[in-house]
Amino acid sequence: AAQLSLCDLLVDFGFMVRERDSTKPDFKQVMSLYASVFQILDVRTTKRGSKSKMREAVLMLRVRSSALQLLARLCNLRSNYRISLAVGAYEALFDKMEENGDVKKKQGLISSKSFSSLASVDDQGLQTAKEYFKGYEKQFDELISSFFDQPAVAPKSIGSDMVDSEGRSSRDDDTLGMVLALIALGRKDIQKHTFNILLQHMGQRSSIVNDLAMTQLLVLPAACTVYEEVEYSIKRLTALKKDLENKDKSKHAIAEAMMLLQRMRGYLTLSAENEPYIVRKNQTIMLNRELDEAVTNILSMNLERDTSRRDNGELEADLAKNQERRELFQECYNLLEALARDLKRAQQKLFPQIGRFSEHVGIELLNVADTIAAILKDNAALCMQVKETFLTQMIDAIAYWGRKPRWLNFFRVMLEINASPFKRNQDLILNLLLQRKEAVLDLTGDYTNSPSISKNDKRNGKNRLDLILSGEHKEEPKKSLVLYHVASLNILSLCTRGKNPGAKGKLFAMVPVDMIVDNILDCQKRPDGSVVSEADEDAIHRVRNAWLQLLVDVFLTSQDTIA
Repeated sequence: AAQLSLCDLLVDFGFMVRERDSTKPDFKQVMSLYASVFQILDVRTTKRGSKSKMREAVLMLRVRSSALQLLARLCNLRSNYRISLAVGAYEALFDKMEENGDVKKKQGLISSKSFSSLASVDDQGLQTAKEYFKGYEKQFDELISSFFDQPAVAPKSIGSDMVDSEGRSSRDDDTLGMVLALIALGRKDIQKHTFNILLQHMGQRSSIVNDLAMTQLLVLPAACTVYEEVEYSIKRLTALKKDLENKDKSKHAIAEAMMLLQRMRGYLTLSAENEPYIVRKNQTIMLNRELDEAVTNILSMNLERDTSRRDNGELEADLAKNQERRELFQECYNLLEALARDLKRAQQKLFPQIGRFSEHVGIELLNVADTIAAILKDNAALCMQVKETFLTQMIDAIAYWGRKPRWLNFFRVMLEINASPFKRNQDLILNLLLQRKEAVLDLTGDYTNSPSISKNDKRNGKNRLDLILSGEHKEEPKKSLVLYHVASLNILSLCTRGKNPGAKGKLFAMVPVDMIVDNILDCQKRPDGSVVSEADEDAIHRVRNAWLQLLVDVFLTSQDTIA
């Protein structure tokens, strides 16, 4: 077992492959190692009737577990080799096309924008690519042949790599037979590693397609510049961590770190120079180089809260005791939000961190909710994994630190996936909101005598129309009670949208039709019936539209004949 672990390290560090950076590396030592590992794992030669052999098989379980892990390493080496073959073929192909003058001739056929990625190509894009590479089909055939018709890390006698060779069948695949024999032993000790090898071995063809889709080639000078700056930023952000925690050096360290973070975010911001496809490439470069890890490492530092306002009964967010660190954290969250925007790989990478990110919710001038929303947006697989305790924590934030539209709007990404209602989360979130509806939901916009606002808040004592007249929705939109009222209605609408009679039924009594109609018609009126013409029309429209949408989702699209 120790020797197998040593071999694993030698393979990992490249000591067993000569000329490993070329497209024709020497795998002789690796092939010899593969054959030895194969013999250790091949239980088909063990005679069932021999007690000594059976005892030996039991004693070798630990050895076989190490051997299976080493075999998985060799399978990964094979995948990396095939990527090298693809990159080498790519460079050779375009060199040949350039020599023949075909690159310039076919420049108008495919623009740099439409040919910016081969990771996901539709039928039209595939046809265009075929036209572009017409006359060079042989190179692609040779590449596929080098992938699957020639031995790579396994000896030809075993044939583990020759999955598409003519005349070969699963019966000729010794590796497959060996793995199936191991599974037949029924030993749970090695079951996990055995199935891992089985999936790696049988999924070679699809695996190389996925690996190539994840591979990014930097061709344009601008992409190389971004790559170099990302490398530098990771190096500096990692080195600055100690200085950021040192009170005497933190000021200069924070200034440099914020400059680097803002520089990186600039590459992810849409502009005349940064078109969407360029931003996507920059996102991929940063994700591949794991810039996110350097950023989240900074966020692991402690950010103390000043809870004095909350302790005095005020419904206000806590102040950060270290304002400079709070500003640094905000830049970190801004960059992570830009990195995760509409990129599922980044969302998947950052998703495990949302619990840690939520610990910073409730700190004034620190926007965490939008970053978490960007991680979850239009990703049904991740939204399904969000635990009820996390949703409860976000609802509790409103009760603890006051009503902020952003915190309620966060639930939008959980309720709607690609503009379609997400029923599982509709029922869950609606139940959680209704459990604390007095503290969380605002269906009136009336704060004349409300416990949901601090006593010394200048908006205390005002109703919805007075709030609109005060212009607080324009002056402080992040804290606006008018916008929070609108957000409450919008969230309830999303909870009942689509075919969800259960959710609609819960709101029938809570918001009857008469109440909705009155709010739509009398939104601009005083209690005495007088119309206030000077009220901001945009705010009035937002309120009316929110009530109208609630009417549509709860009643007008209901299948209940009583409604």
